[in-house]
Amino acid sequence: MDSKVITDVEMINLLCEKRGAKIISFESNTSVRLLKTWNRGEVRKISVINGFIGWDYENSVNNQRDRENILSDFNAEKNSAGTRVAGTPFLRNEKTNNNLLWIKVQRVLDNPCYMLDQKKIDESEFEDFLPAKSTSSRQGVEDQIIPRAYGFRNIVSITYKKNKYVIIHPYALDKKDENDQRAKTIAALIKKHEKIPAQV
Repeated sequence: MDSKVITDVEMINLLCEKRGAKIISFESNTSVRLLKTWNRGEVRKISVINGFIGWDYENSVNNQRDRENILSDFNAEKNSAGTRVAGTPFLRNEKTNNNLLWIKVQRVLDNPCYMLDQKKIDESEFEDFLPAKSTSSRQGVEDQIIPRAYGFRNIVSITYKKNKYVIIHPYALDKKDENDQRAKTIAALIKKHEKIPAQV
């Protein structure tokens, strides 16, 4: 598959051009959260994920409850990751100044790759330093809905409508003020795509 280099602004405009659920695949490069006792530096995780954007968490859980013949009375709690920008696939977290892509994960397409100091590292080397995962869920279903919020600047590429887009994120290392301003600029762009549902 051929790929096209695209700016973060162009990618946002493309993803927001139409409302509703869309299937995408994407590559992400994220920081692995480890216990403070880990002292060998930042571990990065490179993943390739397939899933839906522009979806509704509460509706998805209730649809799954219907499929499993369970009363569809699930009510979603406030999303701790951020606030949904209506009519877009994005969340905004003002406290952390983060813009996040809200994903319903369908499949992990490849085994994740872990990097430390730009060299591959096996998960076994740091697995004892991973925080305990919560296994509790309010969904009440066997086939769990998997929601994830990915920082948009951590998404390397997106495959959408059979086209692969490699995204340029113009953030600078060690320039916090510039990066904070860039994040706010991106937030303002996403906000322009906001579509508030009409009151009935």
